[in-house]
Amino acid sequence: MAKKALGLSLVEQSYEEVSRKKKVEIPIKIEGKTQMTVLEIDEVFTSSKIRECVEELVSRTDVIRKTNQDKLADVVEVYMIFLMIKHFTSFPAPDEY
Repeated sequence: MAKKALGLSLVEQSYEEVSRKKKVEIPIKIEGKTQMTVLEIDEVFTSSKIRECVEELVSRTDVIRKTNQDKLADVVEVYMIFLMIKHFTSFPAPDEY
């Protein structure tokens, strides 16, 4: 297998591959009216974004684990879906909740 020299074009090509986004049109219902909006979804989940997502999951669920252990199972699945939307799409999810 031939090795490629690390150069600017190879770095740019790698960046283009991990920054690709798929555009999906979705309906959003606000105050009884439905409007279509475009949501961008990452085609590649980079290790850095995965790490950020997992770190947020662990830190936020630690609070629940310490105060309300019996509710943890009810919250984790839904919260993980929220985090995936937050970290891997263009949806404007809040940082604080």
